[in-house]
Amino acid sequence: REARVCGPLTTGSEMSSTIARAACDETRTTLMIRGLPRKVTAEDLVEELKFYVSPASFDFVYVPWDRLGAGSIGYAFVNFLDSRDALDTMPLMNGETLCTSSSD
Repeated sequence: REARVCGPLTTGSEMSSTIARAACDETRTTLMIRGLPRKVTAEDLVEELKFYVSPASFDFVYVPWDRLGAGSIGYAFVNFLDSRDALDTMPLMNGETLCTSSSD
């Protein structure tokens, strides 16, 4: 891999409240991931997700960028094909550090 851009994804308290809300809605398939480094692209996030889940378990990754194209705005959405995969992925990524292959 090339140089790595790292940053914490979320704090434990933020994630635990998200997990509690999602557990009440077992039909949810889309997760919002917060705390992304500005240089993270959708491709970078897909590569990182492969460390946690099978690539066949999700079908859509969206990392919004600021209007000037200077970088991501710090969050992303990942859509899973099955709600169970979405629920199972949340605690796996809780408090993890995202390291991408993007260079500075």
